[in-house]
Amino acid sequence: MGWVLFVISAGVAIFLLQSGSKDIKQARQTGQQERQMRAEDFEKTHQTLQAELTAALEEVNTIRKSRNRTRKSLASSKQTIAKESTALEERELERKKAADQRAKIESTRGKAERSIGRKREQLSALQEEHEKLLGEYIAQYSAIEAKLKKAVEAGNRTGTKSIYSKYPNSPFAPAALFFAAEFHYANKNGRGASNLYHDLLRKFPSSAYCGTAKTQIAAIEEKKPYEAANKPLRGPSPLSFWKD
Repeated sequence: MGWVLFVISAGVAIFLLQSGSKDIKQARQTGQQERQMRAEDFEKTHQTLQAELTAALEEVNTIRKSRNRTRKSLASSKQTIAKESTALEERELERKKAADQRAKIESTRGKAERSIGRKREQLSALQEEHEKLLGEYIAQYSAIEAKLKKAVEAGNRTGTKSIYSKYPNSPFAPAALFFAAEFHYANKNGRGASNLYHDLLRKFPSSAYCGTAKTQIAAIEEKKPYEAANKPLRGPSPLSFWKD
């Protein structure tokens, strides 16, 4: 009986040992599978995280590059703004200078216009004075001309010489002196005539009468009598009052 129990016990024990061995083996296999699955999951998770990290780093680099470009753009914009501000200030200064210049020009033009107005008034007054003096001049010398013509036509040597003495600077002075010399020569006063001819040459060297005066002086020196053929024509005076 005891031996049977021993055998039964041994069989049970063997069965239990075999069953436990199978369970252990199965448990080991299950554990290995679970570890492998966890390892695969870990690897997948690791790869996913690595990819996400790589993408994140690339995004960071992109952001950094964009930030650098933005900084450069901002710096360039600041420089541009600074240049434009400087240019604007320069244009403003130029505008102010131009405005000042225009104001000066307007002021100068106003002064010039006022000055021109005064000059015009002065010129008008001078023209009136000139016309007045010219009228007086013409009237005065017309009277002298009339006296000279009358004295010459009368052969009055005293009258012609008197006109020269009274008006030595008039345009009729050369003619008066010349005809005074002529009348002296005609009245056989060669010395007096020669003196007057020489006065004419000395005082009025550019007179139209000088050529004839030289001829008359030569005739007097040769003691030739005065001849009507030697008498010169009466040329015009500088003011055209004296005519033949």
